[in-house]
Amino acid sequence: MYETKKKKKRFLIGILFTIIFSTSALNQEQPGANLTPLGLPPEIVRAKFPDSEGKKFFNQRVMPQLAVNGCQVCHMPGAGYVRPEISYDGLLPFLAIGQASDNNVVIFKIANQRSFAPNLPNHPGGKRCEDEDAEPCKSVKAWWEVEFGEDKEVKSNE
Repeated sequence: MYETKKKKKRFLIGILFTIIFSTSALNQEQPGANLTPLGLPPEIVRAKFPDSEGKKFFNQRVMPQLAVNGCQVCHMPGAGYVRPEISYDGLLPFLAIGQASDNNVVIFKIANQRSFAPNLPNHPGGKRCEDEDAEPCKSVKAWWEVEFGEDKEVKSNE
């Protein structure tokens, strides 16, 4: 009985050392796996888009609606932050994925549409618009029109 416990103990210690040393070696081999000097993960650098009518519209009409709706509670950038940042630069790429003002990733998320499973929401923050004609979806749809309007439809038909 004593011999069995001893073997089990050696086995568990061997597994523990294997995990510790393989994890340590793995972290050293991966570039960027190290933390910054302050012990924080590296900062994510996002694209910056030039000033435009769309950016002006976003800042004047869309951003206030998203703020009133409480989106910034979850979408507040910081170290290790991975969600889309609630800013023009953070949301424009997601607005561009889709073919129309009511058919793009931003609308799908905030209206909590097109989930892969009925019990799993598309947007963990819940449905932020009662329907697509309520705020903030209404402002996002108008923003899509300012950014892409008919040009995107014409380009997709060519």
